[in-house]
Amino acid sequence: MKTLIVDDESLARRLLRDYVSKVPDLELVAVCTDGQEALEVLNNQDIDLLFLDIQMPEMTGIELLDTLEHPPITILTTAYEQYALKGYELQVIDYLLKPFTFERFESGVNKAREYYQLQKAAAGEEKPYFFVKADYKLQKVFYDEVVFIEGMREYVRIHTIDRRITLRQTMALTEQNLKGHAFARIHRSYIINLKHITSVQPHAVTIGGQDLPISKGYKESFRKLLGEN
Repeated sequence: MKTLIVDDESLARRLLRDYVSKVPDLELVAVCTDGQEALEVLNNQDIDLLFLDIQMPEMTGIELLDTLEHPPITILTTAYEQYALKGYELQVIDYLLKPFTFERFESGVNKAREYYQLQKAAAGEEKPYFFVKADYKLQKVFYDEVVFIEGMREYVRIHTIDRRITLRQTMALTEQNLKGHAFARIHRSYIINLKHITSVQPHAVTIGGQDLPISKGYKESFRKLLGEN
């Protein structure tokens, strides 16, 4: 895995360099001291695994992740435990609380490696799917089996043909992750799969045996999308 380290503390950078060098399948591409420098690397090179500090001047690690449309597999490294929840919302693969041992570092790398291998396998599949982190594990979801997605404050619930998966994630990030597939936002609380629509009324959509509302703010874009499809 092509690896990038981003940390403004020299001691932390040195420790991570040492740890990365001990793992044979990690290739260290670059070490950056701030978010702007990291952005330049991320925009010009393929990075599979990112070790990212949160508290940095000018651009925090969280702000850096928010700017990336398709962030690499990310392990957050920080001395501040209160950021763990935010990291979970951003779907990072692990959260290392400084100071951490090599054993704890290796545990995070193992999670990243597992996810990396799943991504590679997914890329070779004819039927496209994605993974979400829910119930303390990675769950495989086929795009075409998703019927609709429901927003519930800090959580989203994915309704598929045969199950429901609840995870901590924003609707905005969920919508972004579905780009390029047959999904449409029809309401602040609903994203639907166009393939599963049964009927469309002036103010609602029937899908998966349920009537979901179409809000004014999304009606025009949804109608245009239906026309295109």
